[in-house]
Amino acid sequence: MNFFNQLPRLGKRKQHAYSLIDVGQDTIKAVIVLRPTNSAEGEIVGCGLADANSHDITGGRMEAESLTVAVNEALTHAEDISQQLVGQKIVPDDVIFALPGRATMGKLFTTRQIRPRPNEPISAKELASLHSRVERLAQQNLLKDGHWQPLAMTKPTIRLDDQVVLRGVGLTASEISLSLFGVAVQNRTLRALESLAESLGLNIIKMVAASHALAAIVPASDAIVLDIGFSGTGIYLIQNGMVANAKEIPFGGNFFTQSLAQATQTKPMVARELKHSLTGNELPAHERKWIQTHLADSCQRWGQAVLELLISLAINKSVPRKIYLTGGGSKLAGLDKLLGRLAAPCDYAPDVAYLKLPPMKNRVGRWDINLFALTVGVGMKGEE
Repeated sequence: MNFFNQLPRLGKRKQHAYSLIDVGQDTIKAVIVLRPTNSAEGEIVGCGLADANSHDITGGRMEAESLTVAVNEALTHAEDISQQLVGQKIVPDDVIFALPGRATMGKLFTTRQIRPRPNEPISAKELASLHSRVERLAQQNLLKDGHWQPLAMTKPTIRLDDQVVLRGVGLTASEISLSLFGVAVQNRTLRALESLAESLGLNIIKMVAASHALAAIVPASDAIVLDIGFSGTGIYLIQNGMVANAKEIPFGGNFFTQSLAQATQTKPMVARELKHSLTGNELPAHERKWIQTHLADSCQRWGQAVLELLISLAINKSVPRKIYLTGGGSKLAGLDKLLGRLAAPCDYAPDVAYLKLPPMKNRVGRWDINLFALTVGVGMKGEE
């Protein structure tokens, strides 16, 4: 990952602990990672949650002030757990922040070159020149709007005569193309996170886009990831292990809550509790069926919006049939089955599953992976 903002890289710092923080609108997620100085792999030793009370970090510094107490609460919970697991309270000074999809924009950039001597082996210099061109293209386009700042881009995907290869040096081809996915972040979100870190006495190591963080833990090289948050659903296309597209639809957990409140003529807080009860299998069968009936229309609307976006991604080609669900909103019962029934633009019927963490050192034990997948993915991407 090539970050434009000059934040110090984790691998060059002699430190033992750092925090991973995902500032969601519904819930603040914090994870503490302990890493020996001579080890490349960290170990999760604490996690914590706190209610964000619908405050949005993308709103700027005023929202950051409103979120300070909640973020500190989530960190304190994680620190307390670390004391139980490690024998001493781990209080990191350094932090890696997740950047929500709604605070970023991304685009795939491609440069192509027709080779005048296709039978000659491709040189490292030839590839490096093309790589520089596509990086310049990304930076120029991501800087067009003064409200956005270039943040990161993926490693380039190399194609020789439209065939993906891992390394092009020494091979022959008539045409070379390099593609990478560049991400920009809202300036006000950057300022808000910097203000939040300053208020809590934290040193920012990195900020990682949600698309790149989730791509780091997806087990398939080609997949769709649906991250269902409070205000929307991030939809990320992963191809050859890299982010190829990132979009968002304005239907998330709060959409289901408001729809349920309207359908049952109850207050949003009551509807939220009913939704969470349904998610946690805490209700008798007849009450579950009653809530699911009132949620049916909103679920169908969400599914249709996902389908329309997938169709837009599949112009002249199919999308991967593997679909992974994550995020707090993904716990709503039945969304996986709904997606499996959609006529998605895949070569075969969609294969829907919930995103799981890859094998890693983790002392916390059982926890809600739907909530913490993005947070942990931020750590895995931040260590690169």
